[in-house]
Parts: sequence; C-alpha cells; structure tokens
Amino acid sequence: MKKLLFILCFVISLSAAMGCCVTINSPDHPQNQLVNHINHSTIALVEEYLPGEFVTYCSGFWISEYHIVTARHCVEDDEENVKKHTVITYTTYEEFKDKTHKIPPDEPKKVYAAVVIADDRDSDLAVLKTVDDVNHHILRISTEAVPVGSGVHIVGSPIGLRYTYMKGTVSQVLHVHLPPLNRDHLTLHITSMMWKGNSGCPAVDDEGRVVGIASFLRSDIAGMSFFVHKDELLELLEDNGIKYYD
Repeated sequence: MKKLLFILCFVISLSAAMGCCVTINSPDHPQNQLVNHINHSTIALVEEYLPGEFVTYCSGFWISEYHIVTARHCVEDDEENVKKHTVITYTTYEEFKDKTHKIPPDEPKKVYAAVVIADDRDSDLAVLKTVDDVNHHILRISTEAVPVGSGVHIVGSPIGLRYTYMKGTVSQVLHVHLPPLNRDHLTLHITSMMWKGNSGCPAVDDEGRVVGIASFLRSDIAGMSFFVHKDELLELLEDNGIKYYD
C-alpha cells in the first residue's frame, strides 16, 4: 500500500512540475466510439474523372439497411434537375480505413452504386437507395428538439480529404427562404469549419442521433455553416413512405 501511494504521489508531482495533465484516449473512450460509429455510417459520393480514378465531391449517411441521405444539390445535373433513377456512385469508410492519409488522397478500393428515390428542392434533401449490399452502421434520427448551444459531431469528406471529423455548436435555429425556393425550410446555423465536399454529411448529437444535414455555407465568414433541420428530413421520409431506423 505504501508503495502504491508513493507511485501515485510521484505521478502527481511530475504532472505538476510539467504544468499539464495527460489524457489518454483509448479505443474504448466514448468519443472515439462515437466517431468510429459515425465513420462507418457515412459515405463519400465520388465521380470518375479518369478511367478507374475517382474524386470525392459530397457526403451522405445511412438511415437504414439500404437508404442513404444526402444533399439534393449533390445529385443535380447542370440544369438543377435531379438525376432520379440515375446511378450515383459512392464509397465507404471501409475502403479507406486501412490506408495512410496523405495528400493527394488515396483512391478508394471499391466503389458502389445507388439511385435517387426521393428529393425536395426547398429543403435541399435527397434519399438514395443502394444497389449493392454494403456493410455499414446506421444513424438514428433525433425526434427531440435541437437546443441552441448544444454541441454536435460532424464527419464528412471535404474536397481533397477523406472522413474528416470536426466539432460544431448549434448557434441558431432559423427559417430560410431564398429564391427560387417555394417555402421556408427549417435550418440549423452550426458554427463549424465545414467546407466544400461536406454537403450531405450529418451533424450528430452526443447520443449519436442526426440533428442536421449539411447544406450550404458562407465562404466569406469562417464557421458560418448551415444544416437542414432533422424535422425536414423526417417529413420527407414520411411523405415518401421510406422506412428508417428509429
């Protein structure tokens, strides 16, 4: 017992002398578990720019065994029409996790396909149904209010990077009505360093539930990111009879 107390006192004295404390984030750390779950619940939309070579351009996430949510503008063509029933290609965290992150980024080991089955231009949401069987996790959608000041966890694939994690804070809950939209839609202003390629990625609360979907940002003001409120997604899913994990 005396020996144990001596070791404890020595560690405390050493920490004080160094002026800091050390936190060890083991694989069992709750936040590591949450980020790992979000990684495995998230996809990266990809386009083929050379034969067999792909570049990521948007993000998305799984809400059921076969359904994926992303931003509508990620599946539009040049005339802002939705590529309904057109093949959308994507890849998953599994195709990158064993590779060393570098710039330029590694190519995915495998690419999968999905088709658009529902969309809403006003809320900037689209739902895809995968063509392939893919191993993945699923994100629940929150049915509770989203309080201002609450923290969120975000995983997306910014242009040139893969599966980048960041934290954010819900700064405002507001209604947005920008031309040529037909109605107000509920939006979360989240302070975070989101960038191009994050569109369609989820904002997840501490319980691992989706509260928002990345839609657009103000590039002239750092941290000014806007996410579609999860209530808009729940409405779209209900209107189209799409089953999701709850």
